[in-house]
Amino acid sequence: MKSGLQNSLSRGQQTLSFDSQIHRHTPPIFSLLRRAVIGTLVLITTAITSNSQIVAGYYAEWTAPGYPPSAIPMQNLTHIIHAFAWPNADGSISYPQNFLALVPDLTQRAHTAGKKVLLSLGGYTDSLAFSPMASNATARAKFISNLTALCLTNHYDGADLDWEYPSSAMDRQNLTLLVQGIRTYWNQVAPTLMLTMTIDTSNWRGQYYDVTTLHPLLDWIGVMSYCYYGSFAGISGHNAPLYSDPLDPLAAGSTDESIRQYFHDQRGVPYNKLVAGIPFFGILFTGTTKLYQPAGGGNQCNYKVTSTLNYTYNWDSVSQVPFLISQPANSLISVEDPVSVRLKCQYAKAQGLGGVMIWELSQDNLITGDQPLLSSVGSEMLALTPPPPPASPIDDFASGEIRSVGTVSGSLSALLASDNVYESIRESLSSGTSRKRYSYLIHTWTFNVTGGSSITFNVEAYRSTNRENDNFAFSYSTDNVNFTSMLTVTKTADNNTLQTFNLPSTLKGKVYVKVVDTNRTAGNTSLDTLYVDKMFIRSTP
Repeated sequence: MKSGLQNSLSRGQQTLSFDSQIHRHTPPIFSLLRRAVIGTLVLITTAITSNSQIVAGYYAEWTAPGYPPSAIPMQNLTHIIHAFAWPNADGSISYPQNFLALVPDLTQRAHTAGKKVLLSLGGYTDSLAFSPMASNATARAKFISNLTALCLTNHYDGADLDWEYPSSAMDRQNLTLLVQGIRTYWNQVAPTLMLTMTIDTSNWRGQYYDVTTLHPLLDWIGVMSYCYYGSFAGISGHNAPLYSDPLDPLAAGSTDESIRQYFHDQRGVPYNKLVAGIPFFGILFTGTTKLYQPAGGGNQCNYKVTSTLNYTYNWDSVSQVPFLISQPANSLISVEDPVSVRLKCQYAKAQGLGGVMIWELSQDNLITGDQPLLSSVGSEMLALTPPPPPASPIDDFASGEIRSVGTVSGSLSALLASDNVYESIRESLSSGTSRKRYSYLIHTWTFNVTGGSSITFNVEAYRSTNRENDNFAFSYSTDNVNFTSMLTVTKTADNNTLQTFNLPSTLKGKVYVKVVDTNRTAGNTSLDTLYVDKMFIRSTP
């Protein structure tokens, strides 16, 4: 149920449909697909076999305004899965209106860091057309051609099929034909493209995936080992238990039960083709503070929200996951924490799994820009080494902000381009008697700086006109305690020029940039505003 968190408001969309072949000398797709389904043809696949651990994180398009590609800690990942585009019944492919706008930045950053980017299709709310598309040979061929063009044109490294869910024997057969068709065509025209699939956790839906036939054709199968409990259950329980609890009245399952017992032991999928799902969200139950009791709610809530709540922490030593309770609120939240996600990673390594996948990356992005769950996953799964210096200049944009004093309008996405769209911060009044009060502002952004031989801070900003000569001074820090002055914004109009400051060439990793007003004279109570159009830190090789 990965995309259950997706904004359900009406979205603009674009549709891709290529009638011509991708390259002049590309073999006709119908000819290739015919070869794939005639007789008992055995497919020779290019599915990647690797001893390296997979850490794949879903990057949802609707999170981009507050979590741009520059915020993603690439060092903790091997693959970013960009979600979601979706198929139409005729084989064309649609996606949200601005879906592809951030792809150049995303792929450049990922490829510079040695990571891969996959395009995910479907999800919980956009999978309805998979069934009619896959059931029609002409639509299937058109979809495969369009998918190939979409990946190659936008420099994706492959595709992730997230059909939620096939629901009949006919769907099962047609899904197999679809995957066989993609793999056959890609072997001919794009053999380096990866193909993965996301799948449900039990036989309720898992029976409609022919995993015995599918797994040799796929680079991995991602198991959605979460949402074992939710609003559908009527009682409280764990969202993503590592191990099953004998006291669970629904026998809802667990990561271990789904992967080891169901997919490996019963269905014969090799461990190294299975990737375990890790949720960065929890489930909130109301009307109880105990597990396995009648409850309402069952809604999803992000780690960055649950980590701020004044709830009591509990650890389930059987299921190896925490849960939070509040007696005043009479509620229970099934959550993950850095310990539980580390245990899931250790399980993945001990079983020889392909790795782990995360839904979804922004959900543990705290206001400071820190990502505790992702850091725990990355440190456990990957032998983290410093990334190579960039081959070309990399502009790192703000990944988080700390709103201390002042009224903020706009968001971090306003800082990505010089387009007269601003993040503005208006001063607030200090406390005290009217004679001693003054206006002031304190605001901090966080950056993940790539590093290089030359590092520069760049900002395009101006201030409102005021009689108090109150300007705005920028400084930086690596610990959010000791700050070094950089530059002061005195302009009263946006002239579309950057102010720059040369930072130490050794600067790398987490950097805090703070802005404050320069005049706190008692009686100066005019509420001035700073307008920031574009701001970034550039790393040059």
